[in-house]
Amino acid sequence: MRESKLCRAMPIVMVLALVAGFVSVPAGPVMASNNTFTKLSDPLDLPEGTGHAVAFSHDSTYLAVAHDDSPYVTIYKRDGDTFNKLADPADLPAGTGRAVAFSHDSTYLAVAHDDSPYVTIYKRDGDTFTKLDDPTDLPAFTGRAVAFSHDSAYMAVGHDAIPYVTIYERDGDDFTRLADPADLPPGTGRAVAFSPDSAYLAVAHTASPYVTIYERDGDDFTRLADPADLPSNIGQGVAFSHDSTYMAVAHFTPRVITIYKIEALNTFAKLADPADLPASTGFGVAFSHDSAYMAVSHGASPYVTIYERDGDDFTKLDDPADLPPDTATGVAFSHDSTYMAVAHFSSPYISIYRTPAPVVPLSVPIVGGEAFPANRLAILAPWLAMIAAIGVGAAVAVRRRRVHS
Repeated sequence: MRESKLCRAMPIVMVLALVAGFVSVPAGPVMASNNTFTKLSDPLDLPEGTGHAVAFSHDSTYLAVAHDDSPYVTIYKRDGDTFNKLADPADLPAGTGRAVAFSHDSTYLAVAHDDSPYVTIYKRDGDTFTKLDDPTDLPAFTGRAVAFSHDSAYMAVGHDAIPYVTIYERDGDDFTRLADPADLPPGTGRAVAFSPDSAYLAVAHTASPYVTIYERDGDDFTRLADPADLPSNIGQGVAFSHDSTYMAVAHFTPRVITIYKIEALNTFAKLADPADLPASTGFGVAFSHDSAYMAVSHGASPYVTIYERDGDDFTKLDDPADLPPDTATGVAFSHDSTYMAVAHFSSPYISIYRTPAPVVPLSVPIVGGEAFPANRLAILAPWLAMIAAIGVGAAVAVRRRRVHS
């Protein structure tokens, strides 16, 4: 019996449908190949004292560490898995570096620190970081935290003394202080973070409710109603996931970490606590850029606890084989999600890890017309090859039947 043209064409139709996106499979999370965080060799030149905070530039090229002892900030340039210390800026922060942040365009670096002016801002030109003039209106006292908005238009500084958070608008190289929010945090701002969509500013602080969230409307920051479920103690760290879906607060015991999901109508709904909580007081928290991981730096061994996210579930991974040696004060992921850096009390004062290589499984949906990442092609290659083989086999069989008919 002669096969129809449609039957002979089916393998080709299947291939085209798969590539075009008409064939899809159930959605699922991005998974890692082995979930192993591997510590890199320490930089040849280490920070001079206790590390308090770390930050990567948005292009994943530079890593900055705020620390005790002059120069108070140490900047590294990445070459593969090697981090080489750059020459110190000509003008240094005035005191112990407490926090550090890069602008999203990788142009500016800010350091919150002890001693006036409490925040020092540098502009990067190649590998040179040049101090800008201090803002006319300075934070009220010791700088504890600093962050830039995702569009690099705003910078917030958490600090001792009222108003506890000071917000600046950037115009070129000028940083102009905005009017304070009408409702201030009730205690020292220990951490600040903007959501990647620049819609929210969160401040972790020393008095209940321990985290205060503002909604941004232009240059106005309006305090939202407190979440129904609050962190259990003093807020020390705060971070948003890159997709602006989650916010996490690191804090004193009990519980150490509180995770919220951002829902409609500016609602921050607390998620169930992870089954395995960090061992002691949380000092810092960070999400990987792909939102696959969340890390908490804290005060007892293993000093850093890493979770893998699957939907709204955060599952603790096995601890890295090589741990930070002491209390970990800060943690950050590189923008390309390849590296994680941890600042800590004892030498080498910073530990840098290479993250697991991401693998996108077949559970990721394929939608016709969307960007098609190379790693998806790698996953689909065996399937395409199999379908192509079926097509070749069918064609050969048809030809043989024709010959013998």
